[in-house]
Amino acid sequence: MTTDKPKKLLVRRLIEAVGGAVLFVIRLWMLLVNPRRLRALLRLIRRKFRKPLGRMADRARRFRRRWTRPLEVRLKLLWRRIVQAHRRTSVPTLRTRYLTGFAVVIFGGALLAWLARPTKSPDELRNPAIAREIHMAKLVDQAAEMIRQNKLSKAEARIRELEEIQPDHPLVFALRGAVNSLRKDYDAARKEFARALELKPDDYMANFNAAEVEFAAGNYAAAQERFQKMYEKKTRDEVLIFRLFLCSLQRGDSRRQELLLARMPRTGKTPAWYYASAAQLFKAGRKSEARHLIKSARVFYPGKTGFFDKTLESLGWR
Repeated sequence: MTTDKPKKLLVRRLIEAVGGAVLFVIRLWMLLVNPRRLRALLRLIRRKFRKPLGRMADRARRFRRRWTRPLEVRLKLLWRRIVQAHRRTSVPTLRTRYLTGFAVVIFGGALLAWLARPTKSPDELRNPAIAREIHMAKLVDQAAEMIRQNKLSKAEARIRELEEIQPDHPLVFALRGAVNSLRKDYDAARKEFARALELKPDDYMANFNAAEVEFAAGNYAAAQERFQKMYEKKTRDEVLIFRLFLCSLQRGDSRRQELLLARMPRTGKTPAWYYASAAQLFKAGRKSEARHLIKSARVFYPGKTGFFDKTLESLGWR
């Protein structure tokens, strides 16, 4: 009980001090706002400090007479003139002004809508060929996203819709080949990618996926040959170098491994060097060091390691 009393007293005193300060501020504000109370306060101060503050009060009066009162008079006169001008204006003139303002607003809105119009003309937007291309692009994006999420049945439904619009499109065969490769039906995937490459031989994704099928099937020599042809056209592609490195690693070509690892930049755009080094350590049986490298890659390249993680998992390295 003895320890609570000083605390209560301290809290009371703090509340009283804060309340007193608030009341003082309120009273001071009321005095400053109300000119009568301000004059009363000045009189009280003048009684106590007549000589030093008398001159300040005189200056305040002069300032008010010189600046404040003329300004008030001018504002009152201006307001009277505005009211008189409004009363003199006839009702039809006011209606005309309101209608003119309304017309200006509508015209401005129409002008803004015209400036924000689409780059394509309405005839082009109504063109069925352009509408079909837009719909096909949406179907391709949806199918690719569903393949990434491993929703293969939904992806096949989108591919069928795409095939109904344009059955000989290369992306139809490329997407179906990707679905078959995920289902580990490598023979069907090879056929689909071959048909896609017949229609478009220089397609990067079709060539890459065809090589991926051989890699997933364990035909590392055929996969290396396909990746090498692509690498000759794109020598700075880190993913291609990584795939070539894995083919050499699985085939036991140590000299080529070192050459490819040296070509991969350690601080490149992708974590290819980290995962290639980790694959080499996994192959040598040094799993703890390999996992440490993978953790470092996930720190340095957040959101870019999914493709490489799946590749090592497909080879049985986790």
